[in-house]
Amino acid sequence: MDKIRIVDKNALVEKGKEIYRKIKDKLEPVHKGEIVAIEVKTGDYFIGKDMVEADEKAREKYPDEVFYFNKIGYRAVYVHR
Repeated sequence: MDKIRIVDKNALVEKGKEIYRKIKDKLEPVHKGEIVAIEVKTGDYFIGKDMVEADEKAREKYPDEVFYFNKIGYRAVYVHR
């Protein structure tokens, strides 16, 4: 039987934003434009050139978790026009 996960998406986003605000000054000068995956329970984060790479790095340590993603130095990961 598959695991059933219930995730409070709003809480995940708010906690992810809170953690990003704390680390952004450290990340933005060096990693602007890259993607950060944040594990919100621990505050651990993983950086990749794209979402796939950041997700792969994060899943090596936390294979069953849900992550908050942010494009470093920007307000959104992707923009739809």
